[in-house]
Amino acid sequence: MAKQVVHTQIDGRELKLSNLEKVLYPDCGVTKAEIIEYFLAIYPHLLDFAADRPLTLIRFPDGIDAISFYSKNTPDYTPEWIPKSTLPWDSENVYSRLVSVADVIYFANLAALELHITSGKYPTIDCPDHFVIDLDPSEGYTFSDLKLLAVEIKQFLEMRGFVTYIKTSGGKGLHIIVPIQAIHTYDEVMDYFKGLFKTFIQTHPDATLKMSKDKRKGKVLLDIFRNHKGNTTVAPYSLRAKPGAPIAMPFPWEYLDDLPSAQHFTLKNYKDYNHFFGLWKDMDKSAKALTVNPTIKPINTAAMLAGVIDKINPKANDVFYEVKWDGIRACLIKQGKTIKIQSRSGRDITAQFPEFLDHTMIAANQCAIDGEIVVNDEAGRPQFSEVISRMHGKKNILKQNAVFYAFDCLYLDHVDITRRPIEERRETLTSLLLPNKYFRFSDGFEDGFQLLEAIKLQGMEGVMVKKKGSIYQPGQRTKDWLKLKIRHDATCYIVGYTLGSGDRSPYFGSLVLALKTGDDYVYKGRVGTGFNSDSLTSVLEQLKAAGVGKKVIQIKIDEENKTTWINPRLQCEISYASLSSNETYREPVFKTIINPIV
Repeated sequence: MAKQVVHTQIDGRELKLSNLEKVLYPDCGVTKAEIIEYFLAIYPHLLDFAADRPLTLIRFPDGIDAISFYSKNTPDYTPEWIPKSTLPWDSENVYSRLVSVADVIYFANLAALELHITSGKYPTIDCPDHFVIDLDPSEGYTFSDLKLLAVEIKQFLEMRGFVTYIKTSGGKGLHIIVPIQAIHTYDEVMDYFKGLFKTFIQTHPDATLKMSKDKRKGKVLLDIFRNHKGNTTVAPYSLRAKPGAPIAMPFPWEYLDDLPSAQHFTLKNYKDYNHFFGLWKDMDKSAKALTVNPTIKPINTAAMLAGVIDKINPKANDVFYEVKWDGIRACLIKQGKTIKIQSRSGRDITAQFPEFLDHTMIAANQCAIDGEIVVNDEAGRPQFSEVISRMHGKKNILKQNAVFYAFDCLYLDHVDITRRPIEERRETLTSLLLPNKYFRFSDGFEDGFQLLEAIKLQGMEGVMVKKKGSIYQPGQRTKDWLKLKIRHDATCYIVGYTLGSGDRSPYFGSLVLALKTGDDYVYKGRVGTGFNSDSLTSVLEQLKAAGVGKKVIQIKIDEENKTTWINPRLQCEISYASLSSNETYREPVFKTIINPIV
């Protein structure tokens, strides 16, 4: 029986179409004519993405149940008007390319059901313009879980400044596409994204980069290796040689929840989704450059500073609250496997805190994290003097329980995120901190009054008030961040005073404080602030009225050789921030003399 042949002209090219009634998908009765009709309908959208990319064809001239032909090299009989070329890395094969509807229909007539393309295209063939993540689920992994993982990957990439697109594979999985500027080599792109996804799988144990089927049972292979030079991925809108005639179909992320399977879009229903066509037309406009071997700019490590308040505003509904940790402000900078810690002043304090240097505890290839380093006592209460001792290397650092309370993220995998809202930066931060005993996320609270009361009961330093939606302003002191320090009152005996210097030389430097326990006096530190010219004069008169006496405290104190001891007849009221590890007052401020000597 003679072959059915139709001669036609498409886009100015003479084409001979044959065997149009041949069934190529026996299970659903799809013929070659229907396949050509499909490609005539979608070719503009196919070419939006696939044009000028070297083609690898999988042909099924007798249908998907018969012998197939895998072809990189262009047959000699291919028309001259179809573009062809060898590749810089493959001079043995001559690859065809699609540039017009005539090219598309020519290969459709050859029953090239599957069109596979490279991630680079002419004229910048040496540099890919997108990256593909093929989500390949193992047997038993549900499609619902696969969709959730796809969303996690989308968020992971968007946090790093990328725009993402998605399509069905037409097989078992999903393809996520990341447009990038065609200015990086294949090796640079692979190294970059391989580093990112090594980070991703640290927090997603159901995802793997291991190709071995034995090592990915119950998991999803993130097949990023098809992005190597010379490898290909099935083109968007290509058919797949599987029952039902499924299509590798682009769709909007919003449709993912409703998508029932990776083979949902087919030659039988694609017209119902014509509103999805053209989604990738302007993909190149969202292409990003990669920062290869980047460094973090110093400005990104300058700490944002807080203003001061003395009470919580009950009408403020645009803020949230955090604990004000009683430690030292620090910025942790991770670059690959290297971690560096800087104090607020920019001093390198990495060596003093070796417990924070395990790079596997932070799920990012590169980041800058703002936080507070705290050394806790056995009850979990911050001990400021202990962390200061660590700073100056005065104590055995391995015997102390240091914790990094992280509260902001400034930089993440080559992207400065300081201009993003604080909620987004903190959400990013939670995804970076892997479970361990050294790094903790500083939680936020909506009820500031309740938090304040809890802080007072714990004897801690205070509360931070942060404006929702605020950006990070390195080195600036703004009203977007406010601190409320809790002050405590105490009544103490004055048992001595130190000599004054400078403007204070006519008076005194500081007052030596003590509490009386039974017949003993317990040293509580010194207070040298809170005085004005009038109170300096009146307090000095009271010190002289008390009279010079004997030392009544048992321990030796700093500047004892400059101290005048007096009879413990005077009491004063002070306020202070907290107690130090040796039970002396931190940040004491003089308020008044109680029962002055007449």
